[in-house]
Amino acid sequence: MKVFIGYVSLSGNTEKMAVIIKNSMKAAGCKVYMERLDTVEVDTLKDFDLAFIGL
Repeated sequence: MKVFIGYVSLSGNTEKMAVIIKNSMKAAGCKVYMERLDTVEVDTLKDFDLAFIGL
């Protein structure tokens, strides 16, 4: 499964949660991509089976 994790984190808390989710999904055998949302083109999300968005 191809998973996208996008986040915006001012204090670092959301980024920490994104890393926890990333590690859990990788442990489950998923291919994971994680990026800050301000660098992502919305059209690229259609290429993923699952997306987590954290604000």
